Amino acid sequence: KATIDGFVEAMPGGFEKLNATITEAIQKAAAVSAAQFSDWIIDLPEKGLTAHDAAVVAEILKSNTSVMKVELNFNKEIGDEGAKALAEALKVNTTVKRLDLRSCGVGDDGAAALAEALRSNTSLTKLVLHINGIGEQGKQLLRDAVAGRQGFVLTLDEDEEEDEDY
Repeated sequence: KATIDGFVEAMPGGFEKLNATITEAIQKAAAVSAAQFSDWIIDLPEKGLTAHDAAVVAEILKSNTSVMKVELNFNKEIGDEGAKALAEALKVNTTVKRLDLRSCGVGDDGAAALAEALRSNTSLTKLVLHINGIGEQGKQLLRDAVAGRQGFVLTLDEDEEEDEDY
């Protein structure tokens, strides 16, 4: 590891250049995947996903026109940063109807980003966010964002009804 670290540090741009190159490669791979992805669900519960992994899913969602359901529940390392990336995708995605981020470490910052996205996204009809660290202020932002949207299901607490119709 020390040898590799020394080699990378000696490269022009060092770790920053390497990280930028890797990020670009992941984004290109995500675009290819999105173009070829034909399934209607991304089902990745309990996979140990991180914020970075959620960002990759978000990149896919930005150009995908077939995915209707995204299940990322019980990936506690997604957190606010992953929720923010997914929120940015929701601003342009018009096909996702259900997003499950139950027990994903989302807090008030992630909730605020999702609330902002819900103001422009009209395709999402169900958002599952219980078992997270969202406080009353974040919950209220979300409730306000979907107020008046008939049929929208927002699950913020475990005791709220959750149907599995789709």
